[in-house]
Amino acid sequence: MIRTVFFWLTFSMVILTGLLIDLFLSPFFKREKLYYQVERTGSRILLWVGGIKVDISGVENIPSQGNPVFVSNHQSGVDMYVYLAYLPKEVRVVIMHQVYSLPILSNFLKRGGQVMVDMRDPKQTFLSTQRILRQLRGGESFFIFPEGTRSPDGRLLEFKEGAAMLVLGAQKPIVPIAIIDTYKVMQRDDLYGLRVRPGRVRVMIGKPITFTEYPDVTIENARSINARLKEAIEGLMHEGL
Repeated sequence: MIRTVFFWLTFSMVILTGLLIDLFLSPFFKREKLYYQVERTGSRILLWVGGIKVDISGVENIPSQGNPVFVSNHQSGVDMYVYLAYLPKEVRVVIMHQVYSLPILSNFLKRGGQVMVDMRDPKQTFLSTQRILRQLRGGESFFIFPEGTRSPDGRLLEFKEGAAMLVLGAQKPIVPIAIIDTYKVMQRDDLYGLRVRPGRVRVMIGKPITFTEYPDVTIENARSINARLKEAIEGLMHEGL
């Protein structure tokens, strides 16, 4: 329990540091770049405080050129910190509506260029999707959790069709990633998903997949893409066990 308290105190300090840096330095530097550095450094500190060690494989599969879309399974509240800390590429994260209930955190993430998507609100979802597509066409990379929520036991949940529709609209290479055992260090139903336990987690990065054979944004094509992405991530999860 002491580790959990220190973890969330550190989390609060990271947010406060980001806001202070924004206040004093954003007139001179690009805001998103500043927040990304705070998020990356803060994520590494959070993982260290939580006693969470990360083994990562397949970094060489990330394209050195271009801006792919990263797609991963979702097991825990620490998944985002693992990726921000260890992916060797600056990414924006698509955040689901649950984060809206944490106004300080959601404000911090939005200032850093992360995009909130509320699947309960079709209008907001459409506007957020259009923003993501504009940023992708502008050269930024995004990270998506197509399950839309955390798995309570590590098993893959069904992929939402909205994420696949975004993939279709982007027409960018997709890098599948499997994250393994993060549900053991921060379990969704343990103390409201806040308790932190030390442990070792694994990240498996697969080879990029292109979907040029699906030029149209349709539900049928989205389901086909989901099937292929789910198969790729399941394979990486099995490989990493």
